[in-house]
Amino acid sequence: MTRLAPLGLVLAVAAVDVVARLAVPASLLALAGGHALSATIAAAVVSVLSLLRSLLAGRLVEHAVAAGWSALAEATRGHPVAALSARAPTEGPHPLLDATFRTVQVVANVVPRLLADVVGLLVATVAVVVFLDPAWLLLGVVVAPLVGGVMWASRRAFRREEAMTFDNYAELGQGLDLLLGAPAELRAQGCESRVADEVVARARALAGAQRRAAAYSALLGLLPVGLMLLAATASVWSGHLSAATERFAEVGVIGATTVALLVSVVQSLEQWSRSAPQREALLHFLAAARPEVAPADGAGSWRAPLRVEDLTVCYEGAAAATPDGVTFDWPEGVGLVVMGPNGAGKSTLALALLGLVPLTRGCVELDGRTLDGARAAALRRRVVFVPQAPYVAPDRSVGWHLDVMVPRAAAGSLCDHPEVEPVLDRLGLLEVLRRHRGHAPLDVPMGELSGGERRRLHLARAFLAEEAELVVLDEPEAALDGPSRKRLAALLGELATTHRVLLIAHDAAVVPDGFMPLTLPGTDAPPGSDAGTRPS
Repeated sequence: MTRLAPLGLVLAVAAVDVVARLAVPASLLALAGGHALSATIAAAVVSVLSLLRSLLAGRLVEHAVAAGWSALAEATRGHPVAALSARAPTEGPHPLLDATFRTVQVVANVVPRLLADVVGLLVATVAVVVFLDPAWLLLGVVVAPLVGGVMWASRRAFRREEAMTFDNYAELGQGLDLLLGAPAELRAQGCESRVADEVVARARALAGAQRRAAAYSALLGLLPVGLMLLAATASVWSGHLSAATERFAEVGVIGATTVALLVSVVQSLEQWSRSAPQREALLHFLAAARPEVAPADGAGSWRAPLRVEDLTVCYEGAAAATPDGVTFDWPEGVGLVVMGPNGAGKSTLALALLGLVPLTRGCVELDGRTLDGARAAALRRRVVFVPQAPYVAPDRSVGWHLDVMVPRAAAGSLCDHPEVEPVLDRLGLLEVLRRHRGHAPLDVPMGELSGGERRRLHLARAFLAEEAELVVLDEPEAALDGPSRKRLAALLGELATTHRVLLIAHDAAVVPDGFMPLTLPGTDAPPGSDAGTRPS
């Protein structure tokens, strides 16, 4: 946790917080005792300390936010591609984003407050013994755990019902959207009544969750009041309030302060406990990251001859290695097309050549030298890689995607490059983008493009990367119609005259003339067979 926030800063925030919070009851006690000047001074101290705490807390939040997100970003470079891909959700935000957000909030807000509350509670306990009666301490030792336990259980139940409320809202919204958006399909198949019944049931579940959440919230609000009434009753019974009204002020102020601190401690502990799974997931991810391999000097060029010998990759938990025992020579000056059935390991082969997945067996040599981690890291700066499912942020613009995904040495936005629009025009995209009214071509949101248009835009990355030597395209013909595939074949042939191209394809019609074929066998190939692993 100390890597997210300096311990000294956390303790400073907690120390200022506890003094400021205890100065409030001190001011009230001084005022009740007729010491107006002392009360005024204490109130002024509260104001100054509150300002100081805000400044220190702001600094702590700034440090925790910067350190937390920077640590996450750095750690991603220390994890294998396969491990990161396995963690990625099919939809919605990545769980590590929520884990980082919660951990930062705990470090910056919950931990200092919990430390301040615990110290304040100890001070309040001493005040009970000194100003009131030691018997109160015995009562507190008995009552506090009971009240704390009830509050803990109530807060957990409230959070559970709150989560159920959000889930029911989402399900209810989906059901209503289905009823309103697809009435013809539902009625034609006699499904409308069933869906409507499910919506009604979900609405009732939502109402029940909200009712229970409100009840738990009321219980949480009544517990401190009930504890104060219990203390007042005990005071009357013990005679503290019957004879001297000044004892009422002491009991009231010290009791209210103690109860407030107890409530805050329970809340902080519950927040700490609730964030434990996300916090542990983040810390495990950070601890498991390995330092990035420093790029090697004199790494060479992707244009040199490349040899693959017995290349085998077996992912953890996989039943078989794919690819398994692949061997071939890739001479310079020609493109390579990898074909084969689904599951043969075509995409994994491309990742292995780029040094992005560890080899179970075999090696890759470029220009007679082993392509190890350091050398591959340096050479990847000159690669354009378009996977089967390229990353798409629907709300982000076309220009943003090009800026992020096109490797280049020059600073500034790629959108200002004079070659962008001519490249888009060659791909048949410029006129498409201009038809989106209200947006400049590069400002069109990616979500407004069709699957085929997105494919062509990703292909534009290869033509815009000035220093790229190797272009790896994984099934670029996907989502393209017949005419677009013919255009793709011509563009790939043009691209192969200036770059080394590794193409993974299912449709032979998109493969330009002159490409060297490499066919991988299916997963049902006989053991030990390397048929199809050597290009003809």
